[in-house]
Amino acid sequence: MKPRPFVSSKAAVAHGSYTVLPVMNGKLLDSPYHIYRLVNSYQDLCGCDFDDDKFKPNENHKKKSIDISLARMVYDELMSHKLSNTHTGCITCVLSKEKYSSSASQQQQQQQGPTVSSLFTPLDHSPLLPSSSSSKYSLKGESDDTPNIVETFVYQRKKPQSKDIQWIPERVYIENQRKLPSSLEILLLAQDGQSILEGLISNFFAFNSQSNTLYTAPDDDVLPGSMSRLVLAAASKRQNISVIRESPSLGDLGSDSFLDAAFVTSAIKIFSFVDELLLPSQDTISSNSDHLKEKELLTSSSATKIHFNRPAVLEELRLFLLRGLQSQDPLFLAPEIPYPLWWPLATTGTSTSASTSASVSKDDSARHIINDIDRDRDRNREEEFNLMYQYINLI
Repeated sequence: MKPRPFVSSKAAVAHGSYTVLPVMNGKLLDSPYHIYRLVNSYQDLCGCDFDDDKFKPNENHKKKSIDISLARMVYDELMSHKLSNTHTGCITCVLSKEKYSSSASQQQQQQQGPTVSSLFTPLDHSPLLPSSSSSKYSLKGESDDTPNIVETFVYQRKKPQSKDIQWIPERVYIENQRKLPSSLEILLLAQDGQSILEGLISNFFAFNSQSNTLYTAPDDDVLPGSMSRLVLAAASKRQNISVIRESPSLGDLGSDSFLDAAFVTSAIKIFSFVDELLLPSQDTISSNSDHLKEKELLTSSSATKIHFNRPAVLEELRLFLLRGLQSQDPLFLAPEIPYPLWWPLATTGTSTSASTSASVSKDDSARHIINDIDRDRDRNREEEFNLMYQYINLI
């Protein structure tokens, strides 16, 4: 089974959250953040009662510090795959709570608890593989001779910060309206028809070459992607690139305009330039319906294309990120991300070390911590989870 039908099968009978973790040579990329977002989304979506078989998210249930028992459930599920250095692909993990009918007793409803499940999917080609033979997934991450085209759609998710399994069936209608089968992504526009929020499965960035400044929507308006987080950290390390958390406007886009370059990020494709964007028709821009099916996706006949450049500074940023990930240097983005990016850290065993029991703070030296880990290659699962959980609570 592939990731999408796997999540869809869960969405049909349950409510909850999901995440997709890249795997390279048996190591999981940025497990602390994925576990944090998965559990935090679940708490946001399922920290409430059910009524008449209709899911009602608790709008006030957002916790910065996630439940340790849920985090441990997810961690154990991820570790159950027993990956070796021959495994490259992704793990799709779902944390969910089964739907129940209105006839279920209150006791039955209260006894119902969360469940976690996951699926490993091998990938023959990945931008994380330096030796990939396909030009589409080479170090450049994409084919040079085929432009990356994105389409647009006026739609804003109600709970954008939560990675909801219901988003998989919900976005089907938008995907079915795609006019260009080869388009890279569909970008979601705010109700004003101008502000670009995010893609269906990606985060969107626009770039001003004059000031070397990235623009991307604030976290409150989108799902903060795991790869966009790494891109922002990489941009911070390349000190000539600044970041403004503001939704790019369609009116500012274009190769001769204020925002002359653009790209999208996702857990699997990592970093992809946008070469062309199709502007929505006027009918789409003026639509303010709350019903998804009453909105129109742009058509190629009614759309105007915006063209983008590929400035050298963004190419350098992309290669810096890809090469750092391919090297599997766990701390190549430190101190911006002050913990190891690749997990698990060590093999199973019983020995302990002082760094495990010590409290981890943002002031700790990341290099000192990883050196302590390297001295203890027999760290057991309990110790490694405790260390990871300390990092999770710093996110």
